[in-house]
Amino acid sequence: MKTVTLGKRLSAIAALVSGERLIDVGSDHGKLPCFLLQTGKIQSAVLTDINPLPLEKAKNKAASLGLLQKTSFYLANGLDLPENVLSACDTVVIAGMGGELIAEILSSENRRFLADKQLILQPMSKPEDLRAALDRLGYDIKGETVLFENGKYCVIVEAVFTDKPCQTDIYTGKLNPGDPAARDYITKRLHSAEKSLLNLKNAAGDVTSAVKQLKAARDSYKAFLEVKDENK
Repeated sequence: MKTVTLGKRLSAIAALVSGERLIDVGSDHGKLPCFLLQTGKIQSAVLTDINPLPLEKAKNKAASLGLLQKTSFYLANGLDLPENVLSACDTVVIAGMGGELIAEILSSENRRFLADKQLILQPMSKPEDLRAALDRLGYDIKGETVLFENGKYCVIVEAVFTDKPCQTDIYTGKLNPGDPAARDYITKRLHSAEKSLLNLKNAAGDVTSAVKQLKAARDSYKAFLEVKDENK
């Protein structure tokens, strides 16, 4: 039997999974749930996608690995799944999408079925937009990690729906100031914010809002980096 192998990003997500019944939203190729089933970390998996072609590919992969009895497949938009499917899961993974899209998925009314379930979220862009939405929608951020793969930084957020604001800094979240990867990532974000502020000095039109947001981001990044300095 073929063995599924994962890259650094998906391996980090797999390591966080604590439940036995997984929903992989936007599963694409289906490698993550197939790996988790093969290794015995989960007992069943629901794979979803908004497009039929990747869902069919994921089904073919599961079939080739002899995993069809432990998997089910839904052509669905985000959390638009039967209530019993959502209620039965332990862990929901939404990975490989933009932060805005993940936020939109989590804004579904069906989020009420996710109370106390483990959510593993991996935004490919705009993690600050995702964190802001998590706070607004009543999700608590339990922890965050950051890694570097294929020339890009990747943030992974672990959250749970509590129906209460999480009140987390949207720019640095729950990243660990003592983690070298997080420090490198935030340093890069700080340089980007400072560069953008310089560029806006000569920009035409009203840039007041953009400047305000960039200054807030810059100050958060600086505060994050200073925490590690204080612990030296």
